[in-house]
Amino acid sequence: MKKSILYGLFAVIVIALFLWANFVYQPFGEKDPLLILEKQAETLNAQGDFAVIGKGVSRSVQIARQKAELDARVKLAQMQGEFVENLQKAYEKEAGGSDSVISAQFKELKKSLTGTVKGSHSIEELSTEQDGMPSTHILMSVAANDFRTHLNSELQKYPELLESLKKSQAGKGMLEEGLN
Repeated sequence: MKKSILYGLFAVIVIALFLWANFVYQPFGEKDPLLILEKQAETLNAQGDFAVIGKGVSRSVQIARQKAELDARVKLAQMQGEFVENLQKAYEKEAGGSDSVISAQFKELKKSLTGTVKGSHSIEELSTEQDGMPSTHILMSVAANDFRTHLNSELQKYPELLESLKKSQAGKGMLEEGLN
């Protein structure tokens, strides 16, 4: 009888710990994609420090490559978020206020653009130096091309927002800048 109570208590503790760990490491609700990218960059920094001390040069070069790509993606995600914010501010300034439907679409556009910062090219394709390290400039220019393509495809999902921006002088100018 006492053993079954102890086993039951043990099972309850294990389940409680599992739920707590799940909540701590995977909180419920929306996640900011930019924060996720920044966390990945921090993890790579820590791994890089460890690799230099413990694993030798080859592992640290591999981590440095990953970090360079991730840093470029974090920077691009920040630029994309700022672009959408500036586009929204310019549109609202010209329109004389904000519309709840358009504001919601701007929010969704920003979330989808900063959440899908992916390069279409691998590190090996972008390597320019003898050690195989990619140039940040090349990473950023490739990522900017990916952004233009992605911005165009994402805007097609929000026809009302796209039409409003095309009618707005400020929105139209910024759209041309972002898509060219």
